[in-house]
Amino acid sequence: DMLAGADGSAYWRKDTIMADAAYAVVSRDSSSYTGNFAIDEDVLREEGVQDFDQYACVPGHPLITDHFVSITPEELNKGLPQAGANRASQAPTGGPAKAFETINATVTED
Repeated sequence: DMLAGADGSAYWRKDTIMADAAYAVVSRDSSSYTGNFAIDEDVLREEGVQDFDQYACVPGHPLITDHFVSITPEELNKGLPQAGANRASQAPTGGPAKAFETINATVTED
Protein backbone atom coordinates (compact mmCIF):
# COMPACT_ATOMS: atom_id res chain seq x y z
CA ASP A 1 0.00 0.00 0.00
CA MET A 2 2.96 2.36 0.50
CA LEU A 3 3.70 2.78 -3.21
CA ALA A 4 0.30 2.46 -4.84
CA GLY A 5 -2.12 3.48 -2.10
CA ALA A 6 -5.05 1.60 -0.61
CA ASP A 7 -6.40 0.52 -4.00
CA GLY A 8 -3.00 -0.54 -5.30
CA SER A 9 -3.78 -4.25 -5.28
CA ALA A 10 -6.18 -3.70 -8.18
CA TYR A 11 -3.14 -2.97 -10.37
CA TRP A 12 -0.91 -5.84 -9.25
CA ARG A 13 0.44 -8.43 -11.66
CA LYS A 14 0.05 -12.18 -11.28
CA ASP A 15 3.26 -14.19 -11.02
CA THR A 16 2.47 -15.84 -14.35
CA ILE A 17 3.64 -12.70 -16.17
CA MET A 18 7.16 -13.31 -14.87
CA ALA A 19 6.99 -17.01 -15.70
CA ASP A 20 5.83 -16.35 -19.27
CA ALA A 21 8.44 -13.63 -19.80
CA ALA A 22 11.20 -15.82 -18.38
CA TYR A 23 10.18 -18.67 -20.68
CA ALA A 24 10.26 -16.29 -23.66
CA VAL A 25 13.74 -15.05 -22.73
CA VAL A 26 15.28 -18.50 -22.21
CA SER A 27 13.68 -19.70 -25.45
CA ARG A 28 15.49 -17.03 -27.47
CA ASP A 29 18.74 -17.62 -29.34
CA SER A 30 21.42 -16.92 -26.75
CA SER A 31 23.92 -15.83 -29.38
CA SER A 32 21.73 -12.89 -30.37
CA TYR A 33 19.93 -12.13 -27.09
CA THR A 34 22.26 -11.89 -24.13
CA GLY A 35 23.20 -9.28 -21.56
CA ASN A 36 19.89 -7.45 -21.87
CA PHE A 37 17.90 -5.71 -19.17
CA ALA A 38 14.39 -7.09 -19.66
CA ILE A 39 11.02 -6.07 -18.27
CA ASP A 40 8.32 -8.73 -18.30
CA GLU A 41 5.70 -6.67 -20.11
CA ASP A 42 8.16 -5.50 -22.78
CA VAL A 43 9.37 -9.05 -23.43
CA LEU A 44 5.82 -10.33 -23.83
CA ARG A 45 4.90 -7.45 -26.17
CA GLU A 46 7.90 -8.41 -28.31
CA GLU A 47 6.47 -11.95 -28.37
CA GLY A 48 3.16 -10.61 -29.67
CA VAL A 49 1.10 -10.58 -26.46
CA GLN A 50 -1.50 -7.82 -26.63
CA ASP A 51 -3.98 -8.79 -23.92
CA PHE A 52 -2.41 -8.24 -20.51
CA ASP A 53 -5.72 -8.62 -18.66
CA GLN A 54 -4.78 -12.28 -18.13
CA TYR A 55 -1.91 -11.10 -15.94
CA ALA A 56 -3.90 -8.62 -13.84
CA CYS A 57 -4.89 -9.66 -10.34
CA VAL A 58 -8.07 -7.69 -10.92
CA PRO A 59 -9.00 -8.00 -14.62
CA GLY A 60 -9.96 -4.72 -16.22
CA HIS A 61 -7.35 -2.67 -14.39
CA PRO A 62 -4.10 -1.64 -16.08
CA LEU A 63 -0.90 -3.15 -14.73
CA ILE A 64 1.04 -0.80 -12.48
CA THR A 65 4.44 0.37 -13.66
CA ASP A 66 7.29 -0.77 -11.45
CA HIS A 67 8.33 2.16 -9.26
CA PHE A 68 11.92 0.89 -9.13
CA VAL A 69 12.48 1.06 -12.89
CA SER A 70 12.74 4.73 -13.80
CA ILE A 71 14.48 4.31 -17.16
CA THR A 72 13.64 2.29 -20.23
CA PRO A 73 15.48 -0.92 -21.10
CA GLU A 74 16.80 0.84 -24.22
CA GLU A 75 18.40 3.54 -22.07
CA LEU A 76 19.97 0.94 -19.79
CA ASN A 77 21.19 -1.25 -22.66
CA LYS A 78 22.64 1.76 -24.52
CA GLY A 79 26.39 1.60 -24.37
CA LEU A 80 26.53 -2.10 -23.59
CA PRO A 81 28.21 -4.32 -26.18
CA GLN A 82 25.68 -5.92 -28.48
CA ALA A 83 25.52 -9.69 -28.74
CA GLY A 84 26.46 -11.24 -32.03
CA ALA A 85 28.60 -13.73 -33.86
CA ASN A 86 31.88 -11.86 -33.35
CA ARG A 87 32.27 -12.07 -29.57
CA ALA A 88 36.06 -11.80 -29.62
CA SER A 89 35.93 -8.21 -30.82
CA GLN A 90 33.47 -7.33 -28.03
CA ALA A 91 35.39 -8.68 -25.08
CA PRO A 92 37.86 -5.80 -24.63
CA THR A 93 35.17 -3.09 -24.87
CA GLY A 94 32.42 -4.50 -22.63
CA GLY A 95 31.94 -7.10 -20.01
CA PRO A 96 30.61 -6.76 -16.48
CA ALA A 97 32.69 -3.69 -15.67
CA LYS A 98 31.18 -1.77 -18.60
CA ALA A 99 27.68 -2.98 -17.66
CA PHE A 100 28.03 -1.71 -14.10
CA GLU A 101 29.56 1.53 -15.34
CA THR A 102 26.50 2.08 -17.56
CA ILE A 103 24.10 1.19 -14.75
CA ASN A 104 25.86 3.47 -12.26
CA ALA A 105 25.74 6.33 -14.75
CA THR A 106 21.93 6.08 -14.90
CA VAL A 107 21.18 5.60 -11.19
CA THR A 108 19.95 8.66 -9.34
CA GLU A 109 19.38 9.41 -5.67
CA ASP A 110 15.60 9.23 -6.30
